[in-house]
Amino acid sequence: MAQQAEHSAMEATASNSTPAIATTTTTTAAEASAKRIHRGVPATHNSAATTTATTTTTTTVTTWTDTSSRERIAGSPLVPDCVKWADDGRVAVVSDANIMISTFMSRELEMYMQQSPAISKSFIFLPDTTENERVPIEIPVFNEPIDAGIPTGSTTYFLLNEADRHQFNPKELSLSKNEGKAFVSATWGPRGSGPNSSCALLALTSSSRISLHFSSSFHLSWKEVAVFSETLYDFFEKYAFTLTKKNSSNGSSAPASAKSKTSPTTSSVSKKRKRASTGSAAAVPLTSKTSTIADYAHKCGLLATLTTAWSPFVRTNDHGTTSLIAFSGRMVTTVWGYSPYRHVDAAESGEVALYLSSSALVWIDTEKYGWVSTSTWQQMHYAPSKPVDQLTLAMGTTSGNVLLAAVPMSHAPYESPVEIAIDRIILAPHSQPVFNLCLGSRDTYGNSVRNDLVVASGSTISVWNVAKKRLQPSRWKAHDGNITGLDINYFGDTIFTTGVDGSIKVWDKLTGKETPFNNAGNSNTGTPASESSTKYPLFGLAVSPNSAQIVCVHIIPPAARPNRKSQADVSYSRVSSALEYLPSPYAKDPTTFVEAMCRVLEESQSVSTFTDVLWFCHEDNSLITSLHGSSDMTIPNLLNKLKGVSGTTKDEISRQPLYLNLCDALEEKFAELTSNSNSTMPRQLSTIPYLQASYLLRSSIPPAENHAAIRDAALTKLQRTLYGFWAERCLKELFAMHSQVDNFAGISHSERISALMMADFLSVQVPLSEAWEALVTTVYTRLGSEENIARWMAYLQAKMEMTANASRDASSPNSNSNVENGAADIAALPDTVQTVPVPPPRQTCFICEQPVPFSEFDLYCTSGHVQERCFLSFQVISSMDTWKCMGCGASACEIDFSTGCSPFYLLENQDKAVNDAAEAMADAKIECRLCGNFCSFFKY
Repeated sequence: MAQQAEHSAMEATASNSTPAIATTTTTTAAEASAKRIHRGVPATHNSAATTTATTTTTTTVTTWTDTSSRERIAGSPLVPDCVKWADDGRVAVVSDANIMISTFMSRELEMYMQQSPAISKSFIFLPDTTENERVPIEIPVFNEPIDAGIPTGSTTYFLLNEADRHQFNPKELSLSKNEGKAFVSATWGPRGSGPNSSCALLALTSSSRISLHFSSSFHLSWKEVAVFSETLYDFFEKYAFTLTKKNSSNGSSAPASAKSKTSPTTSSVSKKRKRASTGSAAAVPLTSKTSTIADYAHKCGLLATLTTAWSPFVRTNDHGTTSLIAFSGRMVTTVWGYSPYRHVDAAESGEVALYLSSSALVWIDTEKYGWVSTSTWQQMHYAPSKPVDQLTLAMGTTSGNVLLAAVPMSHAPYESPVEIAIDRIILAPHSQPVFNLCLGSRDTYGNSVRNDLVVASGSTISVWNVAKKRLQPSRWKAHDGNITGLDINYFGDTIFTTGVDGSIKVWDKLTGKETPFNNAGNSNTGTPASESSTKYPLFGLAVSPNSAQIVCVHIIPPAARPNRKSQADVSYSRVSSALEYLPSPYAKDPTTFVEAMCRVLEESQSVSTFTDVLWFCHEDNSLITSLHGSSDMTIPNLLNKLKGVSGTTKDEISRQPLYLNLCDALEEKFAELTSNSNSTMPRQLSTIPYLQASYLLRSSIPPAENHAAIRDAALTKLQRTLYGFWAERCLKELFAMHSQVDNFAGISHSERISALMMADFLSVQVPLSEAWEALVTTVYTRLGSEENIARWMAYLQAKMEMTANASRDASSPNSNSNVENGAADIAALPDTVQTVPVPPPRQTCFICEQPVPFSEFDLYCTSGHVQERCFLSFQVISSMDTWKCMGCGASACEIDFSTGCSPFYLLENQDKAVNDAAEAMADAKIECRLCGNFCSFFKY
């Protein structure tokens, strides 16, 4: 069975090692099934359909599209698990010739287009040339018999290079080996792995070429910045392509966790492992001229990479922040460190950008367990300030084994790579090859009982308890064919699967029972499935970061065969694929969806991954506000679109957009938590994400015509609350930094203006709380001009007199008449006493240098030029180099580090000195204060 699995893996990965002579055990029983799985042909055909017509019910929000609305992709994936959803909201789809990346609401594209599309596409293509690269390895000339060093019981056959093929006869065509120019997988990095806190992408080809790609600002294309397969080659070449316990421990100081995991018996076990992992030529240095066939096969086996896994950024015990990348393949798994991306341009700094650690941190011998076909890191809820000792890596092999290894965390590599042992070996049901794994969830912690391992092998799902080894797993048959897609929701209690039978299924992880998932019509309205829909094989599935949406990839068979007589167009004769987005089960009704999203915010305390929710709500709103939506296809709604024809109020909109229900619930949740928190700052900080999520949705989704005024009023209210909260917090930070004795002696001019403008914003709020009044008074008296202080003190004195008169009149016997007289007295006071004094202009327009009068929200200079407030410093933006929020589109000024420390409004550790402003700018990661999303720095 293991040998048949290796045949399947060889077919699926298109021969990652490019050998001149391939060695396989003499068996052909699995070739037909492997080719069938590889091409996505279903093993069985059911009459049920996968997609249906559009839902028109007013009680649900789930809308299923017809098969004609699927997005066609020119090309098809080679292996399962071909679609990935990133933390920054992007979706990557892997096909043989390219990787398509879908971005929702690209703020970079708005710089070129006034009305940019909601979803933009970009691609990663195969490189035009790889002349200077050493992977795949060049085939040397052998001066020995072709069967030298080949294990007994194996058969050999030649694979010709494409350049060496001179004829087009069937024999040479079947034996020819191309250059491996085909993508097989893509792996997203965590937030911060790419520029501007975005997610970088790892691309893997069938020739084991591993490349790192960034999305560059203003280029609208993904740039290849590094080739990690060349780094792997340098690493193995340094140790003469021999990894043993001896050369991996000399001079190294492994952590305690790594030392305890290594095997205690060195004499007997290491010899067996050496023979198993390195082969007969392990100690022979390899060169292209003197290599034997066994040497070359061993060299290819070490470099053959079949899967990659990228962990989130975590804090290590040595006060560093790092992420781990695992490269797994036929023989070994190497784990490397990856540092957060820095904004310094390598060309400007004169330094070569190094993204991986200088050497592998650890390595794992996996050869005897089969080829590693899939891998994943443990998902869990990571606290930014809490250090992590180790992370668990799960690896599935073609022999049906699942390997678990605890990888120690380290910010810097050891002197030599440390070998760690495998902690646990799990045998998949029926020893089927494992191509899909899930370990833990975003909501679970490291010691949580819900940190289960979900394994998809063949057509079976098995759930294993990682903490309790003796506990028997739960297993069940999930599909009529092989499982090609597996993912888990945010909370870790629901499993999503797809298979070659063309179905999407949802399972309860604890019970193993299937949850109804209506992707074949709407039972509430009786909407049948489309007659033209066909149960095409599914080859990939991904759940969005907050479990709001599901994306899957269909394999589309050829539409028609070419006509030889008429020479008809044959563009549809090749196998293609299609991309489809579906609502998750949480979106079956507004109540369930709102409760789930509020729960996600409560657990994550962050809005940085809320793009998938915004995406789904935007599409839901489009169905209502456009003529093509299901709810607008009724006769009254069609008449409402015509000028001069109006329907009844009841028929204007069949149902309220989903995002309005969610925003109302988020704002009510914030009000409830704030009223019960006694207004303490830590508690308020934990409730701010509710308002930020509401602001993100309201500011990014275009409202209906009759809701525009309501939307503007709601945004104004949210801005007033958010700006007030951050102004109060920043000013308190400023007072904590400077005592009354120094009187802000070390504050810069820019920080002085920021403090005054924050106080200006707080001063015009009605009603003005006592805490805010005290902050404004302190800032004005210590930083303001004499005129500013005099006006504010006069206002406070008049306000105090009015309050005293009102309280004295209320305590007198004739309270009713006295209150009326007091109100009359207040009305008779001058306007300068009744109203809050308008703050003076503090900045000028960078276009015309005219003053910018104070305004709470809409800022204009005296010449009429529109200005924008920085959400960090509250100043008017006066430069083209700005931070722009990727969510709501708000902007912030370039940060000034000239004083030698971070500005007070960044709310960072002020004791940390800034020796180099460029270095501080490189490490800056800005989150929008309004919507909580990450920002990109745009430099013109």
